[in-house]
Amino acid sequence: MTPEQEALAARIADSAVGATAGESLSGGVDDTDRISSNLAHLGRIADAHRAALAMPEAEAPCLFEWRHLRVERELGQGGFGTVYQAWDTVLRRRVALKLIRDGRVSESRDRQLIAEAQQMARVRHVNILAVHGADSADGRTGIWSDLLEGSTLQQVIDDRRHLSPERAVEIALGLGDALALIHRRGMVHGDIKPANIMIQTDGTSVLMDFGAAQGLAQQTSSAGSPLVMAPEQFAGSPATSASDIYGLGATLYFALRGRFPVEAESLEALEALHRRGFSASFESVPRRWCRLLRRMLFADPHERPDASEVVEQLRAIATARPRMLRRLATAAVIGSLAAGVVAATLAYRSAEQSRERTERVKDLVVDAIKTTSPNDQSGPAVIEEAYTRLAELASERLQDYPAGLADMSLVAAEGLWQLGRTDEALDIARQGHDLMLTLEDASPADLSYSWSVLSGLLMDMEDFDGAERAVRRSLSELDKLPETESAKQKLVNYNRLATLAGRRGDMQGGLRAHQQVLAQREKIFGPESIRLAVDYHNVATAFANVGDYDAAIENEGKAAAILEAAGDGQSVRMGFVLQGLGHTLGWATRHKEAVKTFGKARALLAGSLPEDHSRLKILRIAEWGSRYHLGESRAALDALRAIQLELSVDDPARMAAYRQLGELMVHEQNWPEVVAAYSVCVEDQQARQQPYIPYYRAALAYARHQIDRGTEPPAAALADAVAQLERSGMAQHRLVKQLRAWQQSGT
Repeated sequence: MTPEQEALAARIADSAVGATAGESLSGGVDDTDRISSNLAHLGRIADAHRAALAMPEAEAPCLFEWRHLRVERELGQGGFGTVYQAWDTVLRRRVALKLIRDGRVSESRDRQLIAEAQQMARVRHVNILAVHGADSADGRTGIWSDLLEGSTLQQVIDDRRHLSPERAVEIALGLGDALALIHRRGMVHGDIKPANIMIQTDGTSVLMDFGAAQGLAQQTSSAGSPLVMAPEQFAGSPATSASDIYGLGATLYFALRGRFPVEAESLEALEALHRRGFSASFESVPRRWCRLLRRMLFADPHERPDASEVVEQLRAIATARPRMLRRLATAAVIGSLAAGVVAATLAYRSAEQSRERTERVKDLVVDAIKTTSPNDQSGPAVIEEAYTRLAELASERLQDYPAGLADMSLVAAEGLWQLGRTDEALDIARQGHDLMLTLEDASPADLSYSWSVLSGLLMDMEDFDGAERAVRRSLSELDKLPETESAKQKLVNYNRLATLAGRRGDMQGGLRAHQQVLAQREKIFGPESIRLAVDYHNVATAFANVGDYDAAIENEGKAAAILEAAGDGQSVRMGFVLQGLGHTLGWATRHKEAVKTFGKARALLAGSLPEDHSRLKILRIAEWGSRYHLGESRAALDALRAIQLELSVDDPARMAAYRQLGELMVHEQNWPEVVAAYSVCVEDQQARQQPYIPYYRAALAYARHQIDRGTEPPAAALADAVAQLERSGMAQHRLVKQLRAWQQSGT
């Protein structure tokens, strides 16, 4: 040990843990924060040991003595024994003592429990309860361990209803790592449940109640904790590492949803559900958690991941969003924020006002970036955090400057919206918008921008009425400006109105509106402008919505040609265009071309989007739909069902999976599965899916009639659906053609 290391070791022992940059063990300044944190942690451990050694024997009354332990008070009771607080006269510290209830175990099992506890005493891990010993005395078996301060996970959920996904993954990582160590030692916990996990006052999760829990699981299939027991345990199988994984999965499900994956009013009913292979609902489970929890809760224990795989997946969950954001460089942060600053300065009229506002806004942007990325701004930046910080700094620094505060709130909201944080963005936008409306000197450009940001957010939140009102208010403000200043901004609003028309079911109206926007943009920017690509793509989508697939394919082709000519043929924008083209080719039954186009789109999008992005999932779903028609029917159906299981209720790809499966089941004439798929489509009730609801309802009626031919044919339901869709401008749509075919068949 070097003299410097000896000095640091002495400081740890003396709790002098405030290391400076010059005292880094590695000698590197970049490691200072990490090492200081580690030293502080070691210092706290040293403090705890010193406090335990120095603690005098308490004056608390002694209820009774057991071996060398002075039992002071009862902490709680369970089905297997009673837990006490006790003073350990050997270790000279307070411990938790669990005395097994008389008659609960046989003599042989008593010896086994002691052996298991003694084995646990040799396991040391920050997330595992430290067992100090076990023995039998005075006719009772006891296990003594660390006395923890905090609340069980059960108590935490009872108070809060559920944990945030971020807090859940912090807790789960520690538990998974602890379980991996136990399993590597050839041991099993046997009763992982929320009540056996302590969340200490410092936030650390600790796995408790070994040994005795394992004994319960091995004694009887009906003992233990039924709501977290694996299905095989109900059949009498002993606890295994796989059943531990199921228990951890059920516990994490409980932490995220506030309920268990399989619940029933009695043990018998619970067993019956497991025998039938009941599957848990993953509605309201965060999307990134769904795949892992489904695997952990598989009925077949051989299909569950091991603890090391669980930890690996948890780390992927914990880092998924940062990984996505790190792909965007600091330059993108500066560029995005600078664009917002330009928009914010449109309202300044005098040079003096412009200089003042620009200076204050510039400093705000710089500080927002500095606090979320390295000071030299050479590393990756977390854009989402930068926008959040921008909103916070604006609120702190611009209270005396309402115009600047309103502008910066809207800029931050728009940035967060583009990153997918719509809920948070809407709150910030409303604050900025409400403030903007109070400004006496707010210009039409200011107010138009404010209404425009709000309209986009409301449309994404499917408040179509509110979005339309905001769009029209934005346009009314732009009407107050000269045409040369407002023409380009008006196109944004016109495009939004066209999209709203289509989402509300006026497909023909949406098509006409998008065509008008295309014509206006071509007039302003010229026929060769790359800006026209998005309009051709929107027009193509509108043509597909009314069932004119040839026109849709033609317009997607024009969008692609413009991007190629502009040198943008390998961009994300081209990926979106090719994805739209692939969909349309599939609907036009040109499936071979569709699969080829989907492959090109996937190659472009996969390099720029996170692997769990909903667009990539929707692309996979559509590609398998076309592969089904090319002779890969079994593989396609298996793949689609697997994808469907991965999707949470809030995933935009979920409805795409059910729609695709529903259409393929119609082709297969598998009417029960048609009912299963289209029932979800009707129940989901997404606003943007409303135009298609008449078809789903009629298809459900037809499928149910096919299942039970004794019912009345749904002629009225089919006719009503056709009439509604025709009024929406969808007379040539493939779904309307399907309804007419059912009508002609006489059901």
